[in-house]
Amino acid sequence: MKAPQNSTTVSNADGSVTVKIPVGSKPAAVSSTIKADGSIANKSEAVNAQGELVNTEINAPNGATTDVSETGVLVTKVPQIALSNGSKVDIVANVGADGTAKNVTEIVSSTGELLSTEVQAPAGAITTIDESGNMSTQSAAITSTDGTVRSTISQVAPDGSTTNQMTAVDSSGKQVITKIQAPAGAKTSISPTGATQIEAPAVSNSAGEVVASKVTTSASGVIEANLEITPPNGTKPTVILLPKAEQGAAVDITYNESGVGTIVIVTPWSLTPASNTGGRIVAAELTNTELKDYFMGKDALSSEPVYLLPTSDDTTLKIEKSFEGAETQLTLTAGTANLKVGSGSFQEMAQNRAVTIINTAASVSLSAGWNLIALPADVSLEADELETKLSSANSIWTWKNETWASKQPSLRTSARSIGFVNTTEITTIEPGEGFWVDLDAAAQLSVEDYGAYEIQSRLSALGTGWHLMGSATATSAQTVIDMIGKSAGRESTPFGAGIQGPGNRVPPAKGMWIVSVLVLFTAFLIVKIARQQKLLLGTGRLLSPRWGVVLAGIGILLTLHACGGGGSSSSSSSPSSDFNASRMIVLWKWENSTWYAYSSNTFASEILNSKGIPVFSGIAAGDGFWINIRDVESASDSGISENPPQPSQFD
Repeated sequence: MKAPQNSTTVSNADGSVTVKIPVGSKPAAVSSTIKADGSIANKSEAVNAQGELVNTEINAPNGATTDVSETGVLVTKVPQIALSNGSKVDIVANVGADGTAKNVTEIVSSTGELLSTEVQAPAGAITTIDESGNMSTQSAAITSTDGTVRSTISQVAPDGSTTNQMTAVDSSGKQVITKIQAPAGAKTSISPTGATQIEAPAVSNSAGEVVASKVTTSASGVIEANLEITPPNGTKPTVILLPKAEQGAAVDITYNESGVGTIVIVTPWSLTPASNTGGRIVAAELTNTELKDYFMGKDALSSEPVYLLPTSDDTTLKIEKSFEGAETQLTLTAGTANLKVGSGSFQEMAQNRAVTIINTAASVSLSAGWNLIALPADVSLEADELETKLSSANSIWTWKNETWASKQPSLRTSARSIGFVNTTEITTIEPGEGFWVDLDAAAQLSVEDYGAYEIQSRLSALGTGWHLMGSATATSAQTVIDMIGKSAGRESTPFGAGIQGPGNRVPPAKGMWIVSVLVLFTAFLIVKIARQQKLLLGTGRLLSPRWGVVLAGIGILLTLHACGGGGSSSSSSSPSSDFNASRMIVLWKWENSTWYAYSSNTFASEILNSKGIPVFSGIAAGDGFWINIRDVESASDSGISENPPQPSQFD
């Protein structure tokens, strides 16, 4: 044991010796006890994220050594361990001055290959290393608002393989265990909220693609596994999200000698694993849930979302992702299940008939520093799920009804101290909401691709003041302003950008145009229903696609006549009568640490230009943006060019 100056040594009655190391103003912030059998028990006192005083502990076997720096960093090493296969294992347990733990198991194979398995845990964790080299890191128990107590144990074997187990005990005493197993070289991170993230080592396949696997467990026990496949040319990776599994599931990540990975997700109702097939990544979701359906991905033919509803105890689903393409084969291999495409009804899924889906994630890229973003698909995220996905975030903020909300208690206190007295805690992020994220390094937020959301009703109902919004797909700044300028409650046709529009433009008032659209729509439905019947049921057709072709031809002729015939105009550019011209609207976008603004109002544009504020014209998918709405009569120079609220003021 090595300790800095001014340390004190105490001999205990049981024959152990305790060394107390002063750190700053705390005379016993770090202590190390050498027991009579030679084992070591180290403690480091620190304040956790909730402001509680906790002890982070390390228990090591006989022969271990401990070094403590003057700042309180504690490093414990155990004697090198030799495995029967010729590998050498070194284990180091670290405790930072803030009480956080970082434990590393390094394996050097007989051929000299180095593989490192890591576990990081917040203040209050207890690490135990036995003489065989098994390392166990247990996080402090956390009680959620519903009374459930959760704790996570990350166990690393001498060969580097990892088993992470989250144990949840509800208020009635019922215990549920969620377990994840990962190969040697995995990196585990346990957050202060109890969420975990396990990243398996990346491997290369025969096509030269790099495949990485990641499994996250939210603070509420929801498991989400994903695969990230990077092409040989280094372009943006494809992220494949597997169906979410509820608390109590088990996940197993394995690799064969060819680097082909298998992720098996087993729910509490079944223990039958899925089999691997050559050249593919295979995942299995085995479940029997009541009154719940899983989003599986998008139908490769119609791009509609696909949902699965298990209907038997032995429902077994196999998901195969071929390395050669982005499409996934979804197959029911046992039991029964119903499948739904889009907003249609559930239909029985034929066993052993593959359904082709695309389950690549919708994602938005974030850079180091402050990012103003939105959810890139029509999904809601609970706060703990968002925090798990963005585990490296320093802070996350939303703005609703002129009130800040965040996940960090200390930052909320800071916000209140400068006047934001109603600052609250984030509960959910909804589609169409913008939010701020502060990061130390670049990251990517990936969610299930349910398609884009439409926020027409929210935009048209906005009052004066600041509003923080977002878009799931690309659109123009002018389209957004057109929608805001409309009176609340007006109906509009769907606009491809995910925000209904195009605002103050109306289609030609042509009766035959409407009829032709109805005919084309009917033809589309006939073809779609016929295709789905064949796809989902594998049986005969209820409707013949030939009728769809006939009706489509009629619809095209009617459309041509409506758009070009009769001598009337086929378009109109006049604003609709309900456009509210009494409001001045300015949009703000944050990009590369710079504010950009846009307004279609001439007076506002001139003010922004005179202040040197750069102009933007488009909103990308996953962008958040500020909207400043003022009455024309009360608009002033300072009000127009005033930057939007930004949470960095609370740091």
